[in-house]
Amino acid sequence: MYNGAQVPDATVTFLSSDPSVSGAFGRTDDQGRYTMQTGTGKSGVAPGEYDVTIVKIEFSGGEALSEDDPNYNGATNTESKPTYLVPKKYAEKQTTDLKATVAPGTNEINFELKD
Repeated sequence: MYNGAQVPDATVTFLSSDPSVSGAFGRTDDQGRYTMQTGTGKSGVAPGEYDVTIVKIEFSGGEALSEDDPNYNGATNTESKPTYLVPKKYAEKQTTDLKATVAPGTNEINFELKD
């Protein structure tokens, strides 16, 4: 949830500080729910403690530049720029304050993102 609304199409990643434990990732559906899987395609997450990142980015299209534009460099478009649709602090392990404790069995772990 972010500002009281579900966040569809966000990437959720569980990152373990234990190098012997694989992390996991998932993508939220229209209701903001997610199912995790490991990088090997196995469903679920190993029990343990995790730092959590949540990312939702939209890229704006580049703009066509004319030869008269002082920024023109021969390319037809400028680079697209990312817009974070949830606060950027949740996108990186170094800045996120989200944590998850995964117990054996089925877990439901919800997050409330704040500005």
